[in-house]
Amino acid sequence: MAIPLPPRISRHHNPHKLGLHGLEISRYFASETKPVMKQYKIIPLILTFLTAGNVSAADLDTLKVVDVEEVLVIAAPKENRKLREQPTAVTLLSQQDMQAAQVNSIKNLTGLVPNMFIPDYGSRLTSAVYIRGIGSRINTPSVGLYVDNIPYIDKSAFDFDYSDIERIDVLRGPQGTLYGRNAMGGLIKIHTKSPFSYQGTDLRIGAGTHNAYNTSLTHYHRVSEHFAFSTGGFYDYEGGFFRNAALENKKTDKSQSAGGRFRGIYLPSENWKADLNVSYEYSDQGGYPYYYTGSVNPAAQSEEMKSYIGTISNNRESSYYRNLLNTGLNLEYQAQRFTLSAVTGYQFLKDRMFIDQDFTAKDIYTLEQKQRIHTLSEEIVMKSKGSSRWQWATGVFGFYQWLKTDASLMDKDMIPGAL
Repeated sequence: MAIPLPPRISRHHNPHKLGLHGLEISRYFASETKPVMKQYKIIPLILTFLTAGNVSAADLDTLKVVDVEEVLVIAAPKENRKLREQPTAVTLLSQQDMQAAQVNSIKNLTGLVPNMFIPDYGSRLTSAVYIRGIGSRINTPSVGLYVDNIPYIDKSAFDFDYSDIERIDVLRGPQGTLYGRNAMGGLIKIHTKSPFSYQGTDLRIGAGTHNAYNTSLTHYHRVSEHFAFSTGGFYDYEGGFFRNAALENKKTDKSQSAGGRFRGIYLPSENWKADLNVSYEYSDQGGYPYYYTGSVNPAAQSEEMKSYIGTISNNRESSYYRNLLNTGLNLEYQAQRFTLSAVTGYQFLKDRMFIDQDFTAKDIYTLEQKQRIHTLSEEIVMKSKGSSRWQWATGVFGFYQWLKTDASLMDKDMIPGAL
């Protein structure tokens, strides 16, 4: 199992033991009112106590020093200060926190992060994120997402596997000063494990009820002081929970996903760093276990539709599949007084949603929607270094997105056509 390298440890045991004895002696003198001659008889006893205290402290106080290999710290390209020093409401989730809470996707953050809500609409197509009530279900998101400093522009790509995640930072409140658009409600920053900090092979296998199981395998290797890489893959399967009465009680929400990730960090010199990240994921879901709730006017409810109320009974099988490719290259130069970084990202998404829109056993109408998205982004940031009183950061960001969406509505009384 891959473990992070521990920091340098320096610790003293019981450093205040002698000081406590000295305090008790001082109190003793303050309360003494006997003649001075009798006080002289107490001095040898006090010296004995001091000697015993020194011996006891010498026996118990130890200095332990553990030498470890050098740990490389990969910093954020925009912030001048540590996250805990910034005047913002933030929640940090470590790898241990995510393992304890079984966080394997962005939707699992709802129960962990205050003022955050991510509804599950039945598929990975729509991952609306709300922070303090601010969010967007359609169009561009109001909460930004960065993975290893690479922006994810479209929220159809927000829901992906978290098998290789080291830490998640959730910043609540507007973050537009440093992160621009799509950060009015807040920001989610996801950091994958660095191959300079982790070594070895990480194998995970899990299983649960309702035919749910998953596995992931990741290898971290530090080739030299200048280059390290990590590569791995995962597979996840869920047997589903809901049954469709119109299709012989077949499970309607089965899902499976598979993918892989590669990360390589190259340090040609003390001043330069190149960080390449490539990930791919394919997911295939049976989705939308919705049912007919009846007419808004109960008096006008037709008899033939009453049997469908409250029961999942769709004559068409709904589904959603997605191909998702993300790549990013982070170039960083450390000068004496400033840091210059250039982050280039590319994202490709191709998906298809098919849904029985009437949610009954009757063949009334269905909807098929297809998306194909290409997104290219570039961000250049320069910020100050050092511990001077004035800190500054400046930069420029731009992106280009090519989107093609086809939506076909099929009705029993109309010819299928594109909307």
